[in-house]
Amino acid sequence: MGLQVVWSFGLALLDAYALIGKKVLHNHVLVSLFVVGDWVTATLSLAAASASAGVTVLFFNDLGHCHFRRECDRLDT
Repeated sequence: MGLQVVWSFGLALLDAYALIGKKVLHNHVLVSLFVVGDWVTATLSLAAASASAGVTVLFFNDLGHCHFRRECDRLDT
């Protein structure tokens, strides 16, 4: 998630520079870098979300140690 924040902030700064300087960012190398960077950060974000979901399922369904009776009954169905 930290990488996603840094990547997005960097792109925002680059966009601001292009707008202020009235530059066009239609360079093939630059666009390819944007595409690869977005794919990498998207894949890492998906991996982090999947890992947190897996840990949640492990704690609530597989371990069977709920401390609140109402929460256990709701998740068992």
